Amino acid sequence: MMDAPITAEKLPPVETVFCTHRHTDHMDPGTLLPLFNCASQETANLVVPHAELTEARKRSGLPEKRITGMTDGESLSLPGGVDLYAIPAAHEEIERDSAGNSVYLGYIFDIKLAGGSFRLWHSGDCIPYPLLQDWLNRFKPDIALLPVNGRDEYRKNHGVPGNFTLEEAVDVCIEAGIPHMVAHHVGLFNFNTENPERIAAYATEKADMISVWPAELNREYRLGLK
Repeated sequence: MMDAPITAEKLPPVETVFCTHRHTDHMDPGTLLPLFNCASQETANLVVPHAELTEARKRSGLPEKRITGMTDGESLSLPGGVDLYAIPAAHEEIERDSAGNSVYLGYIFDIKLAGGSFRLWHSGDCIPYPLLQDWLNRFKPDIALLPVNGRDEYRKNHGVPGNFTLEEAVDVCIEAGIPHMVAHHVGLFNFNTENPERIAAYATEKADMISVWPAELNREYRLGLK
């Protein structure tokens, strides 16, 4: 539904790229190969599910030493005082490979700043699942980045597993006490999106319980401590 919003050459230097699963709108060779071949990004690393290490090497062109695999329950310490935790994602189900590694992941970033810290949860492609609230209660994210394009039998029957509905995403955050949410995974495929105007209207309706922002192109989001 739109052109790529930015090219690799225009990005500031990237230390690490995170892919939640192998679907090509999340682990896209048309994005990864130019990114990692760009001179300003030549030292960047890639984090992916353990279950997709082989596919990640093919799609990124990176040597094995620059790719890290994770599964749910594992953590990494990243440069700049950031700790990363992997949790399961259900797209529309929890799936595991033959070794028990999660095929779909969500990532929680524990970001430490001079005045304190905050936690950001990127769910990956996900729907509500048993034990999701247990994971969220454990990590207590401050900000959630959640897909809100929903799901239905037509898409599922045509090989397009779905995500949270807008209402489900907001309810998950409210139940977990997450005060801020960015609604995304919209505007890419016209058969698999959500109306930005509806997101904005629902955000207004729920404004006394949670702050919700639609993800928008050319808008800067600054995350930090008050």
